[in-house]
Amino acid sequence: MRRTNLIRSITLLAAALLYALSAAPVSACNNSHLSQVKTVQSCTACDLSEADLRGINLASAVLKSSNLESANLSGTDLNGADLSATDLSAANLSDANLGMANLSRAMLAMANLSGVNLAGANLSQASLSFADLSRADLRGAILEQVHLGGVIMHGANLVRVNLSGMDMSKADLSKADLSEARLSGTNLQHANLAGAELIETDLSGADLAGANLAATSLTRARNTAGLKLGGANLSEANLSRIDLSGADLRGAHLHAATLITTNLSGADLAGADLRAANLGGATLTGANLSGANLSGAKLGRIQLAGVRLGGAIWTDGKICTEGSIGTCRQ
Repeated sequence: MRRTNLIRSITLLAAALLYALSAAPVSACNNSHLSQVKTVQSCTACDLSEADLRGINLASAVLKSSNLESANLSGTDLNGADLSATDLSAANLSDANLGMANLSRAMLAMANLSGVNLAGANLSQASLSFADLSRADLRGAILEQVHLGGVIMHGANLVRVNLSGMDMSKADLSKADLSEARLSGTNLQHANLAGAELIETDLSGADLAGANLAATSLTRARNTAGLKLGGANLSEANLSRIDLSGADLRGAHLHAATLITTNLSGADLAGADLRAANLGGATLTGANLSGANLSGAKLGRIQLAGVRLGGAIWTDGKICTEGSIGTCRQ
């Protein structure tokens, strides 16, 4: 009996100890590395994963090649810090100061960078896939060969930033300031640009197929000829006075859009939704409007020479007969 009670007591003690160990908070980071960072602001190739570094002054710190995955750096001053080749995946960097920081080759996938200052930072070859950069300041940042797929940049400051040739498909750029930014050859398929500032933005060769540009003004955008806008949402967008000659607008949503004196010569608008759109004074010479919906559209002083209108729904709601060119035969 005594032996049985002893075994039971040992079993209960072991269970209690196991529970205490499992319930105790576990820090994934190396505590000596964490202490080193807080003391001398330098730790290369260190394990700081899940470390709590909130609000600490780490300006000019050297943390290159370190593991900061899921670390909390919210509000931390990292101005001029060396974070090259650092793993910051899923880290919280909200409202941190990363101005002039070196983040080249850093892993920032799914990181929280909302409200962060990245002005002048070096992000070349960094991975920012699905990171949250809402309200971030990226003026003057170096973004060469950066991975930006699925990135959230709602309300971000991207003035004069060079995003040429990058893959920004499905990115959220709504209400972002892209004034004077370079988007030459950029993949923006299905990206959200609703309400974005595109003043003097270079769009040469950009792919905006399926993008959301609802209520966006492109009146001061540059190099818009031949744009790929097939299936894009341009409802209530302002496209007045710009050159969209040769543009691909097949199936585009242009409901209530403003296209006053816009050059659409040679553009492909087959199946486009132009209901209630204002096309006053627009040039459509040689354009394809086959199957487009023009019901309620304003066509004052419009030039329709050579325009294909077969199957289009005219302003009066009637369908143009197949083979209609230059005029809607009903």
